[in-house]
Amino acid sequence: MIKRIKNYLLRREIKNSAKVKKQFIGWEKVQSAAVIVESEHYAGVKNFIEQSGKNIDVIIFHNDKTSSTPDCFLSVNKKDLNLFDLPKPEVVQKMKRKTYDVLINTDFSNMAKMRSLTGIMPARCKLGPQNSSYSDFFDISIKSSEEEFLKQALKYLMMIKS
Repeated sequence: MIKRIKNYLLRREIKNSAKVKKQFIGWEKVQSAAVIVESEHYAGVKNFIEQSGKNIDVIIFHNDKTSSTPDCFLSVNKKDLNLFDLPKPEVVQKMKRKTYDVLINTDFSNMAKMRSLTGIMPARCKLGPQNSSYSDFFDISIKSSEEEFLKQALKYLMMIKS
């Protein structure tokens, strides 16, 4: 029952959000990108960002109520979410300040909290793992191991001709 309520509220939040025209943009033309990652996988994302040569915003989710990471665009923990795993209004406001060309979700754990962050983030193209329970949120779902996922995401983005 609670899961249905969560899904309803998330879909309503997404529907009420400003519409972003979906568009596939080749990696060389990407002006803004973001990665959503769990805190324990942040080191791998930092390596990916350094190798990519792009300025990429990072949204980190901490699965506790106290942790934060100051050197990223947005650090979210359980305290920043409501009972239904949706971000509180001040977090949503910060998330919606910028529309991204590409949003990459690295959630292999199928966490409802990561799902809500992905759904609410405004992006022209969203990528995520194919085995995710919410892959319908993604424009491109990638079948890959967790270790190879970011390399595969970059490979697919480089194949897009815009």
